[in-house]
Amino acid sequence: MLKSVSEVGKSKLISILSTLNLKQISFDNGEYILRKGEKHNYFYWEQNNDTDISIQYLSENGRSLILPATKEQNRLYGEVEVLVDEENWFDVIATKPLTLKIVPVQTLLELMQEHSEIALWYCYVMTVRYKEIIDTSFSYILNPLSFNVASDILHRHQTGASICHFEKQVDEAARFGCSERVYRRVIKEFVVGGILQKTQSGYELLDAEKLVNLVDGSH
Repeated sequence: MLKSVSEVGKSKLISILSTLNLKQISFDNGEYILRKGEKHNYFYWEQNNDTDISIQYLSENGRSLILPATKEQNRLYGEVEVLVDEENWFDVIATKPLTLKIVPVQTLLELMQEHSEIALWYCYVMTVRYKEIIDTSFSYILNPLSFNVASDILHRHQTGASICHFEKQVDEAARFGCSERVYRRVIKEFVVGGILQKTQSGYELLDAEKLVNLVDGSH
């Protein structure tokens, strides 16, 4: 119920933002769109559906977790933190050149007061973000690395994506919050076990049934 109302709210928000004369800013590959710990009185809006960014969390002990963002029409960056008046929770990094529009937080606050659907959209976004963080955190904490990697490969295979999201193994390892050495060891186990096959461009799935059995058997 809330989801359908929130979709109306986001559509209304985007429709109104499209009529405003908003400033723009461009980022190159590797540039930080948002930095963890910084505070802003605005957020960013990306109109295109070809968004290519990664979300990184770097802990004080030097370990990092890097998650690629799913492609999404009219993606917003930093809208949650800015509305709750908090510092950025994560680093958001561009993985290719892109141009974003700058939306002052006051503009969003006024629109939420005028249009209840937009306020409900924000509530829904907060709920979804919370669930995503909890699901990812619990999976990484409670399951072995081999299960998390296998589940990811299976999901990417089922959606037609390549086995790896990033070209560099060190970045792939950071997707699972582990070192490159530990990640390579898991991938090697999959190759030896006949699940994956190494190619010139990376890896390809060799036996989907074995992969499914591995995922199912881990529960």
